[in-house]
Amino acid sequence: MTLPAVAQLIAFDGPGGAERVVAHLARHLAAAGFPVVVVVPQHGEGWLAAELAGVDVTIEPFHLDRPLSPGAVRRLAGILRRHHVALAHSHEFTMGIYGAFAARLAGARHVITMHGGRYYAERRRRRLGLRAGVTLSRGLVAVSRPLADDLATQLALRAGRVTVIPNGVP
Repeated sequence: MTLPAVAQLIAFDGPGGAERVVAHLARHLAAAGFPVVVVVPQHGEGWLAAELAGVDVTIEPFHLDRPLSPGAVRRLAGILRRHHVALAHSHEFTMGIYGAFAARLAGARHVITMHGGRYYAERRRRRLGLRAGVTLSRGLVAVSRPLADDLATQLALRAGRVTVIPNGVP
């Protein structure tokens, strides 16, 4: 039986907390036999790809040409289709939005994990964008209860819409 492909999507690829979680998830999913695609910024630092060298995952560079880019959504959806991704897992704000729309176009399920950055809360348009991404997604995960509460309040989400999975690897 072939397992469904899973994509991990992230807009930054330096040695940060969310990036370490992506590397951990990719390693463990691949070890369990899932085809894994890790979408990284085309002109990023390269840390994440180096961290996953030797792991049976596909690294896909992704170019985000401007903050609001329908073309970028289509390109990301193309990556998801090409790899037959069944579940796209976006990390943080930017890929939470782009991943949600691209997964919808590609016919994949989508989940967002927010790791603690509250960049989205600074502007109304960001809150609306992230709320749209959440609406298109199967789930929203926060790495702490305070973050889950902030997300629910800032995005005007109903109680229980944000799942808490405490931060930490493993």
